[in-house]
Amino acid sequence: MNEKDNYKERRRFWIDKSLTQTGYSINLFTSLSIAFVGYLVNQKDLLKKIVIDFDLKIDWVLIFFYSSLIFSVLGCMFGVYSVLSRLTDFRITRNIVKAKSKYFDNYNRKAKRIKTTKLKKGFSDFIMISFLYDNDFNLDLIDDIEKFDQRLKLLKERSDFLGKITWRYHKTQIIFIFLAVDFYAISEILNTCI
Repeated sequence: MNEKDNYKERRRFWIDKSLTQTGYSINLFTSLSIAFVGYLVNQKDLLKKIVIDFDLKIDWVLIFFYSSLIFSVLGCMFGVYSVLSRLTDFRITRNIVKAKSKYFDNYNRKAKRIKTTKLKKGFSDFIMISFLYDNDFNLDLIDDIEKFDQRLKLLKERSDFLGKITWRYHKTQIIFIFLAVDFYAISEILNTCI
């Protein structure tokens, strides 16, 4: 094995480790936020009836407690979003690899290298994904090959977008969980001081 193959193997190893650890991290923080929501819901003494009366004093314990509950639920939601965007990204990537392999098998040459551009679309544009299937490989004309390349590029752009959004959702999830724990701690401290 030459040095270049050695580096390729190391790179493949660390990509695999990175993907595995990302999955563990998302699952851990999602589980923690679900457990924390369950814990907060079981705090019967703090789940008081909310009364809107401008003559009453502000109940800071209640405000921090419910803020903690809201942040915990948001942490759960962003955890689920992370998992769903990650699974969709894996599905698209698997389809791209399969399409390139099928292209190579049919035409005995590699598909064009994909250069993506920055997307200006929202997440809703990625619900309906046009995957490449076996009947998409009957490419006899140059025009068909260009269409194939365009569809491959679109899939790659969607995959890149979902990879970035997964990280963004996960970071947001972590922030919400820490805010939930901090706000709950503040509500407990205020509750003991009053």
